[in-house]
Amino acid sequence: ARLQLVKEMESAFGEMRDYNGGMIAKQSENFDALKKELGKVAEKHALLLQNYFHAIFPAHLSTTLDPKLLKILFHMLLKMMETSKETITVQKAEDSLFVMAKFGDISLKQKIIHQIESLGIPSNELLTMQMQVFDTFYLGFLYHNSVGEKQKTFLEVVA
Repeated sequence: ARLQLVKEMESAFGEMRDYNGGMIAKQSENFDALKKELGKVAEKHALLLQNYFHAIFPAHLSTTLDPKLLKILFHMLLKMMETSKETITVQKAEDSLFVMAKFGDISLKQKIIHQIESLGIPSNELLTMQMQVFDTFYLGFLYHNSVGEKQKTFLEVVA
């Protein structure tokens, strides 16, 4: 919507500078790349994918991370939604560690986030995704750090 508004304003007033527009345009490009990467899955789960993408924190990671990495975490979310039990799954790819948790108790979510914050992980290394679907909470992490010991510590805190 913002991109459309900027285009209309430019047609009415001429060239203008949108100080946040570069980031918004990049976010839109990365979302389109993620949809392309997912193919028919993106069409089938369009609303969920949009909610997932906009649930990414910090938001700048949705603009800079490789859509292939975002795809892995989204597939983990889909698989997690198919199971009826509360659980945590872990996957490794390249230099990244992916974690997806499903639970019904919000206090567990707060406990996990508090424990992760105590690790002092730089914001450019840790993507967090939080979603609630009805009475179920989904908490996803993409820890982009190649140091095995740090990944092990992260897993101990989350699991």
